[in-house]
Amino acid sequence: MFDIGMPELVVIFIVALLVFGPNKLPEIGRTLGKGLSELKKALQDVKDSVQEELNESTSEIRDAVTDVKSQIKDAKSQITKEAQDAGKTINKTVEQATSEVTKEAQGAGKTINKTVKQATSEVTKEAQDAGKTINKTVEQATSEVNVDKEIKSVKSALNDEPKDKKKQPDTSPDGSEGNAGTGSAKT
Repeated sequence: MFDIGMPELVVIFIVALLVFGPNKLPEIGRTLGKGLSELKKALQDVKDSVQEELNESTSEIRDAVTDVKSQIKDAKSQITKEAQDAGKTINKTVEQATSEVTKEAQGAGKTINKTVKQATSEVTKEAQDAGKTINKTVEQATSEVNVDKEIKSVKSALNDEPKDKKKQPDTSPDGSEGNAGTGSAKT
């Protein structure tokens, strides 16, 4: 504590003997011994109380750390549970949305197919009607062409017949010349 060796104690003892005398020296030694023991006792009490306070503080700190760790662990498990619940909710919502979108797409597909079938049916009917109209028109045109051909052939036949008749005079039974089959006489 005081770093006093044996030679220093001898010097102190000689000075105390000269100052106090040999009669009072044992009394001073006792008083000094009691003082030192009281000082040691007080130091030990202070040391014990500091150690006790330190132990109490350490214990309180340990308890606080344990409580904080427990709270952190609880918060972590609660957050994990909430995150899992949120994930489940999100997955469920996504599945529902996917199901609804699929149903709507199927419904739209059916509507589109129905519309396409109706349009195809209408277009087919119109195409058939147009085909019938075209066929009628073609038949009429063909018939007109055939009639025109017959008219031309009749005209041609009529035109050819008088030429033949002019070349060969026809003698009628009464002996006069005329066109046979025309019913008219030349004048």
